[in-house]
Amino acid sequence: VASIATGTTIFTLNDDVFVTGRAAGTATTNTNGEMDLEDSNHFNYTPSGDDEIQLDNFKGGQTGTIFLDNSGGHEISVDSPILINADVLSAISGTAGKYMLSYYCTVNQPNATLSHADNNDLILMSATGALT
Repeated sequence: VASIATGTTIFTLNDDVFVTGRAAGTATTNTNGEMDLEDSNHFNYTPSGDDEIQLDNFKGGQTGTIFLDNSGGHEISVDSPILINADVLSAISGTAGKYMLSYYCTVNQPNATLSHADNNDLILMSATGALT
């Protein structure tokens, strides 16, 4: 069963989806660490200085990737809703290289004030070691 509605729901499908061929998406370019998950699930992120990764407007079950080009070796931190292993974050922060980050959102964004303690650790994030 499929439905196309007006308003905020664009397309709803109530069954499994199979794709023959490619299912392509858009990679959004980012230089300031603030990534809006209503706009894209995939980002090419090149910080222009020390920066914080912040993911906004997330939905439970939403997943995606971030290609981090930290060739400048900038210090990288993450906003409190993001839960990442401290050793992994330390490895990508301040170390020049290119990395692939993956994320999984555990719930819908609960409110607009993400700095509230109830919003900590809602997005799980992992990262590769330096690719170059």
